Parts: sequence; structure tokens; C-alpha cells
Amino acid sequence: MLANVSISKKIAGGIGIVSILGLASGIAGIMMLMNVARGVNEIANYAGPMVETTDDLIAATAEAHKVAVEILADENPDSIVTRKQEFATALERFAGDYATLDDILVDPEMQAVLDDVGETHVTLKAAVDNMVVARELELLEESEAKRLSREFDLVGDDLSDKLEALIDANEAEMRIAEDRGDALVSSQGASGAQVNDLLGSLVEEDYPTVEEAQNLQLIVEQLEGSAQDYLAIEERERLAPVRQAFLNSVALAGPSFETLLRVAESDAERTAVEEIQRTFNDWVARAQQPEQVFDSHDDM
Repeated sequence: MLANVSISKKIAGGIGIVSILGLASGIAGIMMLMNVARGVNEIANYAGPMVETTDDLIAATAEAHKVAVEILADENPDSIVTRKQEFATALERFAGDYATLDDILVDPEMQAVLDDVGETHVTLKAAVDNMVVARELELLEESEAKRLSREFDLVGDDLSDKLEALIDANEAEMRIAEDRGDALVSSQGASGAQVNDLLGSLVEEDYPTVEEAQNLQLIVEQLEGSAQDYLAIEERERLAPVRQAFLNSVALAGPSFETLLRVAESDAERTAVEEIQRTFNDWVARAQQPEQVFDSHDDM
């Protein structure tokens, strides 16, 4: 049958078929281009901004976390104020990026994820707020404990000075007694009673006073050392033994004061010893009272 068709009709038919195929290819190409255009538009209008905003959200969260860690490590209350502002700025960035992403999202599953992020971020903010309050209180209590410790040391130094004055006075009397003893020994008319009286004064009054005053100086140093050790501890379970060591040292002072009062050679010396004892008792008691040296460190 095709043999009876003229060549011109065959050519025309072939051209028509090619044209139809070309038109079909063109239509298919146009549809593909339109799909590509829609994909590009989706990337430009949805996927791209979503990814970019999500990255911004991650960056704002990372910044807030970094600042929170810096606050926890900071020892300076003034710089903590600055870091708190930095944290607030990071939260503002997060809120803006969160609102932008919330407007962009249309997928329910992704929206659910974003909602969960928002709830978690609220929890993070509350936790950091609590941490900042605790950190500021910790630094305040630590500063107060150090201030009280300095005052404690000053009183301890004053006690040591007063004990040293007592020691010096009795050592001076011992030197005088020694000179008198030398004179008696060299004197032909010295009696045994005179020598015994001299030795009795040394053994019963002057030497015990010097010995017990020096013992009290050592106790004062031990108490100051225990207080410093206490303030240096940062693990609560290690505090009790140091506190007990402090109390043990305090207990050792009682017999020494009793001896000093018993061997006092004059009303003036007795009055001086009583004043030192009152200062000592008040000193160690005040250190253990609420909001004082130990309690402030416990709070910290």
C-alpha cells in the first residue's frame, strides 16, 4: 500500500511525524523546566530559608550554652553581670529565629519537632537562671567567708601579740631572778632559804607562765590553720574532720588558761590573762556562729 503513495506524500508524512515528535519533546522539556523552576522556587522560598534559619537557631543556642558555661566558671561578680547580658542577647536571637522558622514551616512533623525545641529551650532558660542565681550566691558567700576569715586572723594575731607580751614580761622576771641567783651564789652570806625562794618563784610562777603562754600561741596558730584549711575545701564530706580538729584545739586551751590564772603573780597579770581568755573564747565561739567563718563557707 505504501508503494502506491507518492514520494512527496511520504516526505510530508515523515516531516509531520518528526514535527509531532519534536512538539512532544518540546512540551515534555517545557514541563521539566517548569518542574525545575518549581523546585528552584521551593528551595529559594522554603528549603533555603528553613535551613538558613535553622542554622541561625543552632548558633543562638550554642552561644547561650557557651555563655552559661562561662558564667559557671567566672569568679568575678562584675563580669558575670556582663555575661548575663550576653546570655539575654542570645535568647533574643533565638526567639527571633524561632519565630521566623515557625512562620516558614508547613510540614506537621517538622512543626512538631520545632515545638519540642521551643519547650526544651524554655527548660534550658529556667535551668540557667537558677544556675546563675546559685553561682552569684556562691560567690557572695565565698567572699563573705574570706572577709570573716581575715577578721578571724586579725584577732588571732592580736591574741598572739598579747600572749607574747605576757611571755616577755615573765622572761624579763626570769632574767632578773637569774641575776639575783648569780649574786647569791657569789655572796658568802647567801642562805639556803633565799636560794629556795628564788628557785620557787622561777619554777612555780615565771616558767609555767612562759610555757603555757607559748602553748596558747601554738593553739591559736592551729586554729587559724584549721580555719584556712576549712575555707580551702570544696567537697562537703571533707569538712567535718577539719571542723573537729578545730574543736579539739579549742579544748586544749582550757588547762593552759587555768594554769596562767593560778600562777599569776599580781592582780594586773591576772586581769591581763582574764582579758586574753575572754577574747579567745569570744573569738572561737564567733567563728562557729551562724553566718560566720564556717557557716558562710558551708553556705557557699
